[in-house]
Amino acid sequence: MFQHKAVNEERNVSNVLFRDAEVHSKMLSLHLLKIVIENAGPVFKSSTIFTTGIQKYLCAAMLENSGTLVPEIFKLNVDIFLLLLTHFRNRLKSEVEVG
Repeated sequence: MFQHKAVNEERNVSNVLFRDAEVHSKMLSLHLLKIVIENAGPVFKSSTIFTTGIQKYLCAAMLENSGTLVPEIFKLNVDIFLLLLTHFRNRLKSEVEVG
């Protein structure tokens, strides 16, 4: 019985550590994306490849992250959304429904 309890505790600890690593990884990725969007120059802003990548991948990832229960991830998600509205408003009209 004690052995079974110890094995379950080890699993719980490893699950918590994995979850912690997953959250930190997601936060690091969002921070990097935020920095790239904040510092995007005119070449990136006018690049079809860059804006297509935003439309295909970033908008989908932001939608996925919008329901998170982790406040830090939600805040980064909102910050990135605001940056997209500020810097890429004209290119993302169909995705964001901006008039």
